[in-house]
Amino acid sequence: MHSLRHILSNYQQLLARGDQRLAMATVVEVQGSTYHRPGARMLITESLDHAGSISGGCLEKDLLQKCWWHLEQGPALLTYDTRIEDDEDIGSLEGPFTTGCSGVVHILLEEICKDHPLCPIKMMQDIVKRKESLNLLTIYRCSPDFKSLQGKRMCHRSEHPVATNIPEPIKTLLVQALGEVTNPKGPASCHSFVDSKNSNLFFDVLIEPIHPARCLYLFGAGDDAIPVAQQAASMGWDLYLVDRRQRLANRERFPAATHIINLDDLQALKTFNPPNGSIAVIMSHNILRDAKLIPALVNLNFDYIGVLGPKARTNRLIHYWQESDIPMPKSKLEEIHSPIGLDIGANNATEISFSIISEIIAHLNSRKPDYLKNQMSPLHKPPMHQQHFVSLDLNTLSS
Repeated sequence: MHSLRHILSNYQQLLARGDQRLAMATVVEVQGSTYHRPGARMLITESLDHAGSISGGCLEKDLLQKCWWHLEQGPALLTYDTRIEDDEDIGSLEGPFTTGCSGVVHILLEEICKDHPLCPIKMMQDIVKRKESLNLLTIYRCSPDFKSLQGKRMCHRSEHPVATNIPEPIKTLLVQALGEVTNPKGPASCHSFVDSKNSNLFFDVLIEPIHPARCLYLFGAGDDAIPVAQQAASMGWDLYLVDRRQRLANRERFPAATHIINLDDLQALKTFNPPNGSIAVIMSHNILRDAKLIPALVNLNFDYIGVLGPKARTNRLIHYWQESDIPMPKSKLEEIHSPIGLDIGANNATEISFSIISEIIAHLNSRKPDYLKNQMSPLHKPPMHQQHFVSLDLNTLSS
């Protein structure tokens, strides 16, 4: 979701520069080791200004040079192959793309018609505004008979299309088939729809589960909370800052905050309903305040609750709850990350913010942090690519 919001923000900036033509490149399929997974995007203007990325910077130059040439015949599917061709090449660093990544990136390149009501950018803007989990479907590869489908999209929720420029009966076919396979919490996946009688008739679809921006509720507006807020903003998270002290919790100190709530913690909790997947970080430096707040937080929809402070402080809180008969089941205590953060030897507020955000990311991705050099298996599971054998009647589809 962060990359999507980033692209939409840059879209407005590129429009303001006055270019009449705009192209969008989307990573739709990958094999092997690649910098980005499916769903990464890049915008390119006619004057070759650009925003976003399709790699770590190694493929962009070639794409910029050839973008508008590729688009002379309409949408194009480009393939960048950074693998070595055979065992004899292992000792060589030469190749058409000297990234050394040993992967393949397939990119859908298309010109954006800014004024069309079903412009892809406008569909994505609508997804962001809805603030609900949806699936964005993009047809990116087709047999010649279905060439007109390339670049068509559907915004899909449960069993109902929200917006689409995919014609019938393809739309109904997709809704019926994908209702059984779409994992709303999973990564992007690729699906091939192949005619059950003629394998030369097919089209491929990228499904991107797109979720609302994650919410970080930050309790405490001290100086050490500022870099945490900055890191959260860089992640594209919505930041709810809670601190009754207006001299600390204000827009000048926290310009990236989505909401600033100048209330006591328990009063603030009554004003919002955290959506599933929310994050709570407590940096109040006030143990009495935390003793009241944490028992209230554990019963809300937080995927992660972290508390700043040493282990001895955490033990004091637990002892206080036990002595005060405040219900804090062991299962709830185990969900609290206190002390918050990863052990990276952090010694200042900026380093501590990296420690905190890193632990949150690891937790949300169900990862146990370690040096990448110790990782023996691939960092990412290969994107799912599933085949569906269906009836693609050309006479019916052309009607």
